[in-house]
Amino acid sequence: MPGDRGDRTRGPVWPGLFWSEEDDGGMRIALFATCLGDILFPDVPRATTAVPATPERLDRGPRPARPAGRDFPRLVDPHARRASAMTVAREEVLRRVREAVGGRLDRPLMPRDYRRQGSHPRGAEALVEQFIDRLEDYRATVIRASGEVPGALRAALTAAGVTDGPFLHAPGLPAPWLAGTGATPDDSVRDGRGLGEIAAVITGSVVAVAETGTIVLDASPWCGRRALTLVPDVHVCLVKIADVVQTVPEALALLDPCRPLTFISGPSATSDIELSRVEGVHGPRTLVVVLIDDLPPH
Repeated sequence: MPGDRGDRTRGPVWPGLFWSEEDDGGMRIALFATCLGDILFPDVPRATTAVPATPERLDRGPRPARPAGRDFPRLVDPHARRASAMTVAREEVLRRVREAVGGRLDRPLMPRDYRRQGSHPRGAEALVEQFIDRLEDYRATVIRASGEVPGALRAALTAAGVTDGPFLHAPGLPAPWLAGTGATPDDSVRDGRGLGEIAAVITGSVVAVAETGTIVLDASPWCGRRALTLVPDVHVCLVKIADVVQTVPEALALLDPCRPLTFISGPSATSDIELSRVEGVHGPRTLVVVLIDDLPPH
């Protein structure tokens, strides 16, 4: 470097930027920081105070602890005594709205001129065929039980490629239907990580829509909690043929809007990235639907 190497400093520099040299056990250590002040701020004068010959070192021992200060500013401090400007502005806007409408809001009538009833009764064979066609188009597997539910469930697990458990089922399903499947009732204790270790789940459903190939679950004991059908990779769903309706409005009229409803149309899939279909992103990768005959509607 230019200049006298015995000098510990290199004259006045930009505030906070300097270089110095010192001997430490025969090893020369160079501390250098490039000064960009002349380039970025040519009109600002340089500092005229020279840097101390010996740079300040770290303390050899800890200093006494000081009282802790506030971690959050007053804006998010729940004990702040002043209200935020945002809250005041919001209250002012709401006050003006209430004054403008006179304390009463007239809700416009929702138009109901869309088709609210199908042309086939619930469970009609034409609806079942349409429902199966939609499911297969979604790459779901359909098995018709014809009264032999345990055998159909075993066949469904085999079709899904899962022969070893563990398997879970919705707690409200009849125990005789699950004979030979090895499934145990869900006790709602497992969290998401625990459900991820389950090979397959078996649940019921409350209604199905033929035109859209949609199955609806309502988190009742018959259907199981919502997480039960969203985390495991294989979902075997029982659908009563008597629960198949033609249109979505018909299905909505049969549902309780206060229940946590899940609408399933085939296996979980997305084509968000370059229109390439990827399955199992938001839910089960495999859906097997078991249609049950000769049972009353849900």
